[in-house]
Amino acid sequence: MAQTEPPKAARLWRDAALRARKLRGGPGEPEPEPEPDEGPPGGPPPPPPAARCPPLGELEALNLSGRGLEELPEEVGAALSGLRVLSLRRNRLCRLPAAALRHLDRLAELDLSHNRLRGLGDGRALAGLRGLRKLSLSHNELGAESPGLPPRLAELASLEELDLSFNRLRHLPEGLGCLRHLRTLDIDHNLLPCFPTPLLELAALEELDCSGNRHLGALPEGIAALRRLKILWLSGTGLAALPEGLCQLGALESLMLDGNQLRTLPAGFSGLQRLKMLNLSSNLLGEFPAAILALPGLEELYLSRNQLAVLPPHLCQLRQLRTLWLDNNRIRYLPDSIVLLHNLEESKTTPSSSPPMRSA
Repeated sequence: MAQTEPPKAARLWRDAALRARKLRGGPGEPEPEPEPDEGPPGGPPPPPPAARCPPLGELEALNLSGRGLEELPEEVGAALSGLRVLSLRRNRLCRLPAAALRHLDRLAELDLSHNRLRGLGDGRALAGLRGLRKLSLSHNELGAESPGLPPRLAELASLEELDLSFNRLRHLPEGLGCLRHLRTLDIDHNLLPCFPTPLLELAALEELDCSGNRHLGALPEGIAALRRLKILWLSGTGLAALPEGLCQLGALESLMLDGNQLRTLPAGFSGLQRLKMLNLSSNLLGEFPAAILALPGLEELYLSRNQLAVLPPHLCQLRQLRTLWLDNNRIRYLPDSIVLLHNLEESKTTPSSSPPMRSA
């Protein structure tokens, strides 16, 4: 005799089915309206018809965020074997729901962020998700217990986006470089003591966030291998210098270097010809880096909270500049050529504790 589903589980599945059905229905495909039931003459109008839930095995997306879940039973995974998107964020999971995940081999996106995960076990359950393209493990406690990440994480060969931010990771698996399709990697706000060398093998990487790893200290020359990189976050990583290899990232469009200890830029920095946004705020720059003037496509430049006293007279060479922040420096005069920045829309030039700046 089949067991009756617990009322709470039944409600969760029913609600999820209704949401999934609503998301799948396109504007050009209205639901067929049932024939009206007028009820007995003179009687009250009939109640609205109950929504028809699709079979659980046909569900493709399920959002169980913020439900206070402490576990996900294996029966749930077995009943929802057709899922492609599963969100379990903002729950109370302390361990990976391995038994349930074993049945979800069609899963393409999995969100386990904002839980209490301290480890991922041996990684077998995740490694079985061969089609997984997007995985979020941010805002957990990974690394609080060793090891933080199992080597089998590298078996997710289809993975394109991986978010490991806001954990306690001190190292990454050596095999991580095998993720040949990985385009986006967030490892910000962990406890990494140095730049993880496996990352240098991620040839498809387009976006990398290492911010908030305060003891990173330096970048390897080998970073030049990440030739497809377009966005690089290195805010607050304790950098005192940049390698020439960084200047070979010809596809780079956005570079965040704020909150470091930089006094100069490498000689070859002008090689970043596709750079559109550069953040050098909160560093130790005493002179305006001349290499910046050779970046004709630059649209946003942030130099707040440095030690700059003079701006170059040829600042007008940055003809595409739309945003310029220079506040909290030692600058008293602006060059006359600044009026030739015709695309400038936003500028911050006057610190609150100093007299207004004047053009030279």
